[in-house]
Amino acid sequence: INGYGTVKQIVPKCSHDGSTLLFKREASEYIYYVERHNIYDYDFPFNGVNLSGDESIKGIAIGNTQDHNPILFDIDRNNVIYWRYQVLHGNWSNWSKIGNINKQVTQIYSGNTSNGTPCLFAIEMNNGEAYFIQQNNPGNWGNWILLEQNVKQIVACNNSDGCLQAFIIDQYNAVQSSKQETNGNWTQWHPLNGGGIKQVAAVNASNGSIAIFELGSNKAVYYTQQAGPNGGWPQHWLPLNGHN
Repeated sequence: INGYGTVKQIVPKCSHDGSTLLFKREASEYIYYVERHNIYDYDFPFNGVNLSGDESIKGIAIGNTQDHNPILFDIDRNNVIYWRYQVLHGNWSNWSKIGNINKQVTQIYSGNTSNGTPCLFAIEMNNGEAYFIQQNNPGNWGNWILLEQNVKQIVACNNSDGCLQAFIIDQYNAVQSSKQETNGNWTQWHPLNGGGIKQVAAVNASNGSIAIFELGSNKAVYYTQQAGPNGGWPQHWLPLNGHN
């Protein structure tokens, strides 16, 4: 993808019509993306489209609107979070501001609630406070909610019933989980056995259950999976054989 500098972050996204989008954040703090419309095309277009606003970008996250169109979030140099969404192929809405979190934000992660509304998680730098916000209706966002402190990473995935399940790496480098109930409240955090975790990712398995992958301090990858859709969690992680 053509650009002007070193790439610091890439995020892929599949659109509801089957096209593939790839976003990148460069060291120059600009955002570019390309879109492959035909699934039979081998290559992406060479030239990337600049989606950046006037501010330098510290981080990006990609999600879906309630209509399943791609939605882009970014953190600017003033720690203000903005968002815009794709209206049609190649056409995007203007940047709009999400309520200022008034924190030094280091990470954002997007998702959708059980009714499909977009939501966003954010982690602030000093105390590792994890926050959550969701749209009340299209275009209008609610208030930031504090979920937990001393968080190093947060990801989320939808259960088979649609409810969000969030996963964090805590101050002890272990994974904990909380579920958003249908009334919008979050359950207490519950630990998943394990430790020495450096990175975590969550995806849906083919049966609708959630699978969790972790990168350990020994550079090995482990996984665990719900005992069926909306089920509980086993008491162990299984290694994925591969190269360290």
